[in-house]
Amino acid sequence: MKEQPAPLLAEALLTETDPHVAGALTWALARAQPDVTETLTTGLNAKDPDVRRRAVQALTRLPTDETTPLLAAALDDPDATVRRHAAMALGARGRSDAIPVLVTMIVEGLNDVEAAETLGRLARHPDRAAAITTLLTDRSTAPDTDGPARLRLVQAFTEMPTATAIDALHRMADDPDTTVARTATALARALEQRTSDTPRDDTEP
Repeated sequence: MKEQPAPLLAEALLTETDPHVAGALTWALARAQPDVTETLTTGLNAKDPDVRRRAVQALTRLPTDETTPLLAAALDDPDATVRRHAAMALGARGRSDAIPVLVTMIVEGLNDVEAAETLGRLARHPDRAAAITTLLTDRSTAPDTDGPARLRLVQAFTEMPTATAIDALHRMADDPDTTVARTATALARALEQRTSDTPRDDTEP
């Protein structure tokens, strides 16, 4: 069977409505060698949100220098699904510009576990940890953040560096929602216990 050129695969993907066929096309596209960013850029600018969703999903499978700026632009897409796909892919690539969307995903309860884990990986860099913690804290104290959202934010704090997480959880132990407050207290206690149980390396200065 003659292999289809990558641009043709991209065009077929953008117009395919069957999710199974679209998945197969995305798989094939990820293994294609010729550049397809021009076609996928067209898809990202389409009026139809379904086309933009398929385009961004394809771009997440193409971890190249050319696709990263396209994904960054997709963070401002009016469609939440497009933004989520872009943020998860960019977070996996270590991009700080994905942080606000990832935090919003936690607040909204959309792929919140995966978003929190991605933030945790980004937080391994000290500068990013500070920015993430500040944003999580701001969202947890915002007047329009309800109890279930604050509970998800409590759980997200545990993905942060331990000392930062404990401090944030202690602050959230005063939350007016008893479930949020008790969960924060329990998680802070568990982290403190884990820290105290960690053997100390006496060879360290």
